[in-house]
Amino acid sequence: MASIAKKRVKEKADLKTCVYCGRVLPEKPVEVKVKTTTFNVCSDECRLETERYLALDKRFKLPLYIVIMVAAIVTLIIAISGGNMNYSYIMQVAVGIAFVIWPYPVSIFTTFQNNSIQFIVKVTRVVGIILAVFGAILLLFS
Repeated sequence: MASIAKKRVKEKADLKTCVYCGRVLPEKPVEVKVKTTTFNVCSDECRLETERYLALDKRFKLPLYIVIMVAAIVTLIIAISGGNMNYSYIMQVAVGIAFVIWPYPVSIFTTFQNNSIQFIVKVTRVVGIILAVFGAILLLFS
């Protein structure tokens, strides 16, 4: 029973860089609370941007996951049935566009202990652009 109570105690992440921008933290960092863990950011601006990211993440993660799931199911059905691969390429473009519009692929916020939110957003959008462009190229040349 005591271990369960300990898990519910609020934690404070031990980071030396800002969870939002990745810069080194000042002597007195600003704190952002994420569920039961508190993360440090370097400024009030980063705190506001982190809170904004969290709100958008909460709102748009499900639509992103739905697009990915639908695209995977359609692609699987096409592969099994031997159907027209153009639909699969369209699904690839859709997933790429979804990553660009909704760059919220991370399901656990503690991921940002290793990479900043800004970095994850940029990488997600670059991957989305690559998927969309490559899918469009395959669609054009098929």
